Amino acid sequence: MGVVIVAQARGLRQPTEREQLSNEVRVNVNALRVANLEVLKTPAAPRVLAGESITYTIRVRNIGNAAARNVLVTDALPAGTVFESASMGGTFAAGTVSWNIAEIAAGGEATLTLVLGIPANTAAGTVIRNVAVQIVRMIRMVRRKMRRIQIMM
Repeated sequence: MGVVIVAQARGLRQPTEREQLSNEVRVNVNALRVANLEVLKTPAAPRVLAGESITYTIRVRNIGNAAARNVLVTDALPAGTVFESASMGGTFAAGTVSWNIAEIAAGGEATLTLVLGIPANTAAGTVIRNVAVQIVRMIRMVRRKMRRIQIMM
C-alpha cells in the first residue's frame, strides 16, 4: 500500500516523430508503518503516609501508524514497598509486576493500574523511586521508555 504522487512538467520544445512527450510522472511511495509507544506513569497522590497504599496509573499509548503487538510492560517494585494488586492481568513475581498486552492499535492505548503498600514502619521523609519499562517484542524492534516517579513519605 502506497501513496501515489502525481507531478506535471512542461517541455520547451516540440518532440520529433521518434520522441514521445509525457507530461505526467507517477511515483508510488510506500510509507513506513511502525508502532511507537509512549509510557506515562502517574501516582494517585504525590505523597503517602507510612501504612497507606499508593496507586499508580500507567498509560501505554501507541502514537505510531501500525499496531503494537506482544507488548510487555514491567515494573520492578522499589525497595520499601509491598505488592497489593495489578489490573489487566498483571502478575507479580520476584519483585516485578508484568503485563502482557497482545495488541495496542495505532492511535490506541492501554491503561494499567498498580497498587503498592507502604509498610507502617517506613521512616518519614523516605523517597521511593518507581520506574515502568515497556518493551515491544516485534521483529527487528525493541523500544524502552522509562519514567521516574518520586513519592515523598
